[in-house]
Amino acid sequence: MSDTHVAQVDKDASDALKAIGRRRARRRVAALAALALVCAGALAVAIRSHALSSAYALGDPLAFAEGVDVVYPGAEDVLFSVEGAGYLSDTDAQTICPDAYEEASEAAARFKMYKVDLAFTNNGKADYPLEELLHSILAIGDAYGNGVNYRASEEASGGSLPTSAPAGEEIRFTFVYTVYDYSFTEEQWSNIEAEHTRFIFSMWPRVESIELQ
Repeated sequence: MSDTHVAQVDKDASDALKAIGRRRARRRVAALAALALVCAGALAVAIRSHALSSAYALGDPLAFAEGVDVVYPGAEDVLFSVEGAGYLSDTDAQTICPDAYEEASEAAARFKMYKVDLAFTNNGKADYPLEELLHSILAIGDAYGNGVNYRASEEASGGSLPTSAPAGEEIRFTFVYTVYDYSFTEEQWSNIEAEHTRFIFSMWPRVESIELQ
């Protein structure tokens, strides 16, 4: 083989190696670029998740006293308070909400009715919806919660429960809750009127309640 031919072979081999090197370099650059994009995307997701978590983090629970004016959640111009609360005697329950009392009496369980008298004042220029309030909870002790008895509440309020607080007006109505003995131990039931009781009127973004007893 001539020296010229050998030199040409060496040159071709060198060119081939250089081409392979360039392809490998391009692949490394592409891989690094892809990795950078993945890392950037992951970082963006992490930052976004942290921002959302911070924006919607649950705050500490708020508790207010009975009789104190409370700003209704989300409505700076709407104030409300619990004007009175407590268990009804059988006689009072039969007088205030007779149909609901009779209905509860048909259950094979002992029960008590608890009423919460509410007053709302809307100092704003527009009606404010109160639908969320209809899902309020009477919390007794550490583990029991019961929703509004609508039939009893409408009887006690003398008509349909309001779905909004009219602008520039004050309204009053009553929520009634039916509490059955099977949700408690015998000892708890015998002392039910001494149990810690709260009116929970908001669950989001934090729990807000009024201490009743």
